[in-house]
Amino acid sequence: MSGEFDAAKTTDDAPAAHWTDVRAQMPAEFPLSDGRNAHLVFCGGELSPEDPRIRTLISSGVPCLPVLSDGTFVFIGPLYDEVTGVMPIDHEVRLRAARQNSPIRDTTRERAPGDPVIGQLESRMIISAVGMIMDGLAKLPGRFVGREFELDLLALTIRIHPMLPLPNRVVAAYAGEHTWGDLVDERSGIITHVATAHDSGVISATARIADLSMFEPLWIDDRQGFGMSTRAGKHVEAAAVSEILEAYGGFLWESTAEHLEKRNGVVSVMGKDFVSGKARSVAASQIYLNWYRREGVMPSASTSTNISGIAAGPSLDFAVVSALQELIERDAMTVWWLNGPVLPRRVASRECLIRLGLLRRPGVALHFIDLPSPTGVPTVVAILAGMTPNPILGFSTRHTTELAEEKAALEALLLVRTVTGLDDPKSELWTAIIEGRVDRGALREWRQDRAYAMDFGGPHNVTDLLSQLQYNLDPHAAAEHKHIFSGPVTEQIVGEPLANASVSAYRDRLGATGIEVAWVDLTPPDLALCGAYVARVVGEEFVGNAPAAFAPVKSRRVVAAGIENGWRGPNEPFTPNAAPMPYA
Repeated sequence: MSGEFDAAKTTDDAPAAHWTDVRAQMPAEFPLSDGRNAHLVFCGGELSPEDPRIRTLISSGVPCLPVLSDGTFVFIGPLYDEVTGVMPIDHEVRLRAARQNSPIRDTTRERAPGDPVIGQLESRMIISAVGMIMDGLAKLPGRFVGREFELDLLALTIRIHPMLPLPNRVVAAYAGEHTWGDLVDERSGIITHVATAHDSGVISATARIADLSMFEPLWIDDRQGFGMSTRAGKHVEAAAVSEILEAYGGFLWESTAEHLEKRNGVVSVMGKDFVSGKARSVAASQIYLNWYRREGVMPSASTSTNISGIAAGPSLDFAVVSALQELIERDAMTVWWLNGPVLPRRVASRECLIRLGLLRRPGVALHFIDLPSPTGVPTVVAILAGMTPNPILGFSTRHTTELAEEKAALEALLLVRTVTGLDDPKSELWTAIIEGRVDRGALREWRQDRAYAMDFGGPHNVTDLLSQLQYNLDPHAAAEHKHIFSGPVTEQIVGEPLANASVSAYRDRLGATGIEVAWVDLTPPDLALCGAYVARVVGEEFVGNAPAAFAPVKSRRVVAAGIENGWRGPNEPFTPNAAPMPYA
């Protein structure tokens, strides 16, 4: 995130005494000031003027101010670093993308008499600005290639912004170069801001993404990410940011397209087998979110991203495990819903209700159902009733049942906000849909009587996940599957917990099943610079979740699981539960 420090106590004399040798005057075309705010870039470090990067910068014709002080050679000007591959155009594109979607403050204004303007800045003011920047650098960790310093010339404060390469540019990473926080910046970040809100014991966060169509016209994903947690601190913000980074990493940029190859007629990318660790090719169509739009063809059930999980995190192992958990979770929920068995349910404990802020909410009920999965890892569905017209579901796979319950409940709570918005024609959600900021998809017009099942004309017209929530606002539609949530109450826990959430723990459990799973590192170069990672996990023997119109009702896995789990006899016909799930 943008950093800030107060330079109001800086005097003209102190910086001038420190910065002893100005090698060049400010070029007239240097874009220093917009009237009040100067935008300066620190580019370099403890480098010699003979360093190839310095010579390249000078010969490139990029306007800059080279300054030598106490043996440190720095440039103030648009960033260029041939080692990391960062170019001035990269930053310009990021600035436009952030401005397009961000509630960024407007720092430009009409110039008042006496304001500094380009070409009228005295050398001592430039030197003072450099001194203020260098004073602030001591408060930042690591190297400082790739920082923009926004100097308020009147208030004498500086805001520090990251400068990152575009995702389609191959770069070399430096340890400590950037941090996870550099991904969030109102002026130049992939994510322009993160807002948090408190509701009883739950903290929610909303992250807003820059307009990435500035990077790639085929960008198709959402412009917001959401996260919820019962823990204070940065955890909930990271959850919202991660949701956006998943889509960002899952997008096929030109830099990753270069690594694709055709094997046996299928365009593939190299990944690794989850159990053996051996290299393995995976169909690109199962990996990249924009593959079919890019290729101009329609996906099939066996070659789309529905049979994969994707996740982002502070390490590649974290992302791989999280993506595998998503894969297991989607498989378990789809198998359960399409078979429609009535399973035992547990009443949420008092401690759980307290953590979620639900203990004293009248009429609210929270139950959990353990779902079977091939790995036996705790997989839970949360059934939350009393906060929306009809019950809402949440799902989770975690290495312990307690963690799975909490995550599933938080997911249901997050969907409560969406359902509440769909039920209110004046909500922010409907406003965003009408304004085109949120894709309308298959949603029908708002109805006061909630008779949406009639508008859809049947589950076969529920073609996206958001419309499933709208369909289930209809009381008659919800009544069709009410019995699934009304199983006998039990205290028994079915899931088999793991010792921890490590790759090795999941590898051992997955290896015992014989199921083949592969993972692919999807981390773009700019995320790697910031210590953020994205992974996709693919398991063709699993089934994915899909809207009711595309539910895998003919899947051999779905049909066989009903018999294997004792939900019906081997000679009983399979009649799928075609009702749209109250989940998105």
